[in-house]
Amino acid sequence: MIKLKLVSLPVKPRYYGGKFKAAPKWIVVHYTGTPGSSALSEARYLTKTLTKKSTHFIVDDATIYRSTPESRIAWHCGSGQCANPEQKTLEELSEMHASDWRYDLAAKNHLRWLSEGEDFAGNAVSIGVDLCCQKASVRTKSAKDTDWSVTNATMQNAANLVAWLMQKYSIPAWRVIRHADCTGKPCPRPLVSLPGDKNNKNDFLWSRFVWSVEKLSRTEAFDVWEVIHADT
Repeated sequence: MIKLKLVSLPVKPRYYGGKFKAAPKWIVVHYTGTPGSSALSEARYLTKTLTKKSTHFIVDDATIYRSTPESRIAWHCGSGQCANPEQKTLEELSEMHASDWRYDLAAKNHLRWLSEGEDFAGNAVSIGVDLCCQKASVRTKSAKDTDWSVTNATMQNAANLVAWLMQKYSIPAWRVIRHADCTGKPCPRPLVSLPGDKNNKNDFLWSRFVWSVEKLSRTEAFDVWEVIHADT
């Protein structure tokens, strides 16, 4: 039995959408993009920022914060569509060169989902999970930098959360995706390999994560409870 404690610190209702029309069918994994931040600091930021963005969960080494109620639509990946500045067809985008990997990756995924009888509809059908991250140098915080990382403890904490959500909503592992997989945005960068990287380590870490959540969702039971964060 895996114990899973959720700490609730919700954003203001004007920063998330209405109720899901049906149970969420996808899980989208992001990173916070703020090196060294904690789940608490990210959750607090979202309660105070004027930016219209939200996510359902924020995960660090030891804690999981619920930022948006699971019954509500969070604003974490937009429409979920592939970036398409030139209004090309998905087929054309999927044939673009590696330098335009962001279009190629997302377009091929959308073509595959369409071939399977559906497509990814973004916020309206998905739960957003943000991972706290680290960076070796904070001189720059570009997504092109290669020194982004996520600790093993955060990865394990996130895997437990995602596996529980998969059980709860009957979500298969192939519907656990990265922000990059649907829109082409390099997020979560520590789990997305770019053409300039020396190897595909980040993609490998993502594949290992998906394998882990699939196994956990099949073999483990979860004892989940929630507490309200008393913010001061």
